[in-house]
Amino acid sequence: MASMAHWAVSASLVGLSLVAAVPAQAAQQAAPPAVRQALLQQAACRAHSGPDLAGRDLTGATLPANLRCADLSGARLDRVRLAGRDLTGADLSKASLRHADLRGTGLRKADLGGADLYGAEAKGASFTGANVAGAELAKVTGAKLTGALGLPASLPATKRTCEPGSGQQYAGRDLSGEKPFPADLRCADLTGATLDGADLSSVRLDKAVLRSASLKGATLGHLASADLSGADLSRAKLSGADVRGAVLRDANLTGAALANADLSGADLSGALMPGAELSGADFPGADVTGLGGSTTRIAPGLIVLWSVLGVLGLLLIGLLVWLVGKGFKRTAREAAAMTESIENELGLLGAKIEDLAPGDGNGRREALDAYEEAGRALRAAHSINDLHKARTLVNRGHQALRTMG
Repeated sequence: MASMAHWAVSASLVGLSLVAAVPAQAAQQAAPPAVRQALLQQAACRAHSGPDLAGRDLTGATLPANLRCADLSGARLDRVRLAGRDLTGADLSKASLRHADLRGTGLRKADLGGADLYGAEAKGASFTGANVAGAELAKVTGAKLTGALGLPASLPATKRTCEPGSGQQYAGRDLSGEKPFPADLRCADLTGATLDGADLSSVRLDKAVLRSASLKGATLGHLASADLSGADLSRAKLSGADVRGAVLRDANLTGAALANADLSGADLSGALMPGAELSGADFPGADVTGLGGSTTRIAPGLIVLWSVLGVLGLLLIGLLVWLVGKGFKRTAREAAAMTESIENELGLLGAKIEDLAPGDGNGRREALDAYEEAGRALRAAHSINDLHKARTLVNRGHQALRTMG
């Protein structure tokens, strides 16, 4: 029964195609080549003036070549071969075209709003003037949305090795009112685009080209290696953003929030940053040549704090130098005094040993050994600790004499 239903659908579609196509084809064939081309270019159609297939399950059906202005809204076209078909002005809103073959398909001015094209092949397909707002384009291959209207819910994943500007083309577009944005716009060309106030905090804009784009008050999070030369980022929110290696040459960052942003290796040459919030921002390797904005705010009062800390640092260094010098002088005086004291004690020990007779036992021998070791230690002393060791030996000699008592 299912195959008979599909046969019936295919047959009816062929009939519709032939009925609609015969008059137009006859007129075109009768006209000279130049007129024929003009007729083809002017052959516009009214919405829903083509075949009415809204909500139909067309899986496995063979569809005619001419589906201009057909109503296919909500239709199921999964894995259907539509390669080379003319769907100009067709209503495909909320239709399911998962894994469909759309190679070379004409989708000019078609309505693909909310349609599901997951995994479809779309190399060579024309989307000029087509509405793709909210469309699911994940895993779609070969799709170039140049001239398409609206932003899809998702886009095909972009390779990390993509070249800047080689992704989706939105140059000059006003996208300030669009939402939500697709999560991956890496390498997209957004030159001169308007994105004022847009929430792009979760959108990957790495290696995207945003030259001269307007991003006033926009929220951004992922701009690694993006080109924002001459872009207007006034009052933009980039707190904690990844802006590593981005080009912000001559960009306007007036009043922008860049607290804790990572600007490692970024090119900020000639950028205007009066009133920008830069507390905790990381700038290693960044080019800040000609950075403009004498009132640049690096957190409230942080410049004053850094100045105070700088002065305190200089004072601390001076104090340390003075203390070290004073410590050296004091140590030298202490060492001299200690050396003199030990020499006196050692001399006294020697005099006491001389007063003893050679046969006065082990005490005299221990005292004499301590005297000789103390003398050697005193002569070799280079520090206070060495002097303490020498004094310990002198005290040992005196103790040996006291035990003889």
